Amino acid sequence: MESIVFLFSVAYVALSLMLLYKWYSWQEELLLNENETLPTHISVLVAARNEEKSISKLLDCLIAQSYPQSHFEIIVIDDHSTDGTVDIVESYKKRLPNLKVVELEKVLPIRTGKKSAIEVGVQQSSGVLIAQTDADCVLTKDWLTLQNNFYCKHKPKLIVGPVLIKESKSVLANFQVFESFVLLLVTAVSVKTKKYFLCNGANLFYEKDAFLAVKGFEGANETLSGDDIFLLKKFSQQFKNSILFVKNNSFFVETNPQEQFAGFLLQRARWASKTFLVKNGYNTATAFFVVLSNVLFFISLLNLFWSSLYFLIFILLKICCDYLLGASVSKFYKQKFNIFKFIINEFLYLPYSLIVFFVALFPQKIMWKGRKIVSTSRV
Repeated sequence: MESIVFLFSVAYVALSLMLLYKWYSWQEELLLNENETLPTHISVLVAARNEEKSISKLLDCLIAQSYPQSHFEIIVIDDHSTDGTVDIVESYKKRLPNLKVVELEKVLPIRTGKKSAIEVGVQQSSGVLIAQTDADCVLTKDWLTLQNNFYCKHKPKLIVGPVLIKESKSVLANFQVFESFVLLLVTAVSVKTKKYFLCNGANLFYEKDAFLAVKGFEGANETLSGDDIFLLKKFSQQFKNSILFVKNNSFFVETNPQEQFAGFLLQRARWASKTFLVKNGYNTATAFFVVLSNVLFFISLLNLFWSSLYFLIFILLKICCDYLLGASVSKFYKQKFNIFKFIINEFLYLPYSLIVFFVALFPQKIMWKGRKIVSTSRV
C-alpha cells in the first residue's frame, strides 16, 4: 500500500506541476488594443428552456455590449418552455432590434434538447461566427469585442472561453466556485496542448461554415446532454490545429451556482456522464484519476495516526497542489480565494466525487429540467 501511495503522490505532483507550468508560461492575450480590427458579423445563440428567472440579465448584458449592434444578431431558441421565457424575450425586441425568437416546438415539433435548438439556431443565423452562451449567464461588456479581436488575430475554427461561477456566501456555492477554477485550468491547458476533452457551452465561438462542415451534432443524438464536448470532439477530428482557448482576464462569462444540493449533484452527474458518452480516452482517464486521488486521500486520513509517514505526505501534497491550482486561476481572473473555505472543500470532495462518479455511470437515470438526458423519446 505504501508503494501505491508513493507512486500516486509522485504522479499527482507531476501532473499538478505540469498544469501550473503550462498556465504560467502561457502569455495573456492583449485584445482590447486591436484598434484596426474590423468587426465580424456574429450570431449569438442562446438555447433556453424555462429560464424566465434569469434570461433578462443575459439580455441586459447583450444590450450593454461595446460591440456595434449592427454587426451582431441574437437568436434565442426556446426549447419547449412552460413558463414565461418567450414573453420575456419578446418584450426586449424594442431595445434589441437585432433580436430574434425561434420556438423549437413550431420549427421541429418532434425534436427537443439543446443540440436540436443550436442546430436550428445555426440554420437561421446570418453570421460568419457563432457565439454560444447560456440563458443564465452574465457577460462582460467587451465579451463580443474581445472575441472578435481574438478571432481576427488567429482565425481559429473553434474558440473555447472560460466560465466562472458567481461568488456567494454559502458553503455549496463556494465549493462550486473552487471546482470551477480547477476545471477552467484543466480545460485551458488541455486545449493549449491539443488534448481536447473539456469545454463549456456557455462560452463557445465557432465559424458557422465549420459547424456545417462537421455536420453539427450528427451522430451524437442519443443524449440530450453534452452539446459542448461532442462538438469539441467533432471539431478536433476535422480541425485539430484550429482550436484555441482565450487567456485574457477580461474575457469570461459568469453563471450562477446551483442553490440546492440535489440540483447540484444532478448537474454534475450530467456533466460527468458526458465523459462516458463521448468515448474519449482523456475524459475517462481524468475521471478515474480524480476519483482514485480522492479515495486515496480518504484512505490516507484513516491511516494517518497509526501507519506510514507516506500517508501524511500524500495528504499534504494533495492539499498544496490543489491550493496552487485553484489559487493560480482565481488570481488571474481577480476572484477571491479563501484558504479556510478551500480546506473545507478538500474534505467535501471525496463523498461528492464518488456520488457523482457512480450516478454518471447510469446516464439513462439522470433527469434534467424534467427530461431524461439519455432517451429516444421526443417531447
